[in-house]
Amino acid sequence: MPDFSSKGIASPRDLRRLREIYDELCAEYRLMPGDEKAEDLASATMNLFSRGVVDENEIRERLRQFLSQKPLRN
Repeated sequence: MPDFSSKGIASPRDLRRLREIYDELCAEYRLMPGDEKAEDLASATMNLFSRGVVDENEIRERLRQFLSQKPLRN
């Protein structure tokens, strides 16, 4: 069974799990919710899901790659 539903629409369960990944990565990278990099992370998280990436580990890995390559905006 996939980690998330695969219907292209996030269910409440999907949103909770995506939020957990977001919160985990914010803590790991010491991002404060509401700052620009955290907002970019939230957008990237939803973008991956909307493109059909539904494996939780793959989402985490891709987001870590995104965060390691993303320069801070001024």
